Amino acid sequence: MQAVPVSTKYNVTYNTAGADKNLVVASNKTILGQGSNAGIKGIGLRMNGVSNIIIQNIQITDLNPQYVWGGDASELISSSIPNLL
Repeated sequence: MQAVPVSTKYNVTYNTAGADKNLVVASNKTILGQGSNAGIKGIGLRMNGVSNIIIQNIQITDLNPQYVWGGDASELISSSIPNLL
């Protein structure tokens, strides 16, 4: 059994969200929400040309609340997603 690497916790706050403002996720990254209230509020995720991304137990909310459509919570561009669940 492989040991789970130690991760660093970050609290991030953004005041604005929009099509040009996303958290950019690079290859070989894991975003793991801990607890029942884990989430990202007000900004989406952008993955461009990446592989080996794991996103688990994350609720993305309050994207562009001024619009009915709300915006995209995640954006995949030229990315490899062989095991999308």
